[in-house]
Amino acid sequence: MRFAALLLPLLICACGFQLRGADVLPPDLGRLYLSAPELLRIEVGVFLEGSRTELVDDRATANVVLTMANPRYGRRVLSVDPNTGKEKEIELSYTVDVNASSTAGRALIQAQPVTILRDYIFDPDTLLGTGREEVVIQVEMRRDLVQQVLFRLRAAATG
Repeated sequence: MRFAALLLPLLICACGFQLRGADVLPPDLGRLYLSAPELLRIEVGVFLEGSRTELVDDRATANVVLTMANPRYGRRVLSVDPNTGKEKEIELSYTVDVNASSTAGRALIQAQPVTILRDYIFDPDTLLGTGREEVVIQVEMRRDLVQQVLFRLRAAATG
């Protein structure tokens, strides 16, 4: 039992799990200027809570400039009910154009679109619940995209 208690933290660390607020950037690059729409700025701020990475408002005081632009949601029908011809499975996508560089001019993330995909079963009998489910999934996708971009930024900054 004691061995299992000691092994669990090791396994969690080995899989890459980190609590929110874990340092995103190395200390020498810990001042981040973000150019992004308000919803993405909020998500980045939430993710950086408790970390030593500071979100700054003045580009001149930053060590890293991160741009997240042109956010767009997509919706695609994956399957239809063969009896009714109505949508059965939906795929949602969320894409943002991302670019990051150090203020010294080093490109950390080349300009590229980052996309998150999710699919869910559409139930026409619970129309109100399904509409809310899609909104919840969009919020989760935005959060996941921000996390993925910041992980890429950390990997580029430390690599």
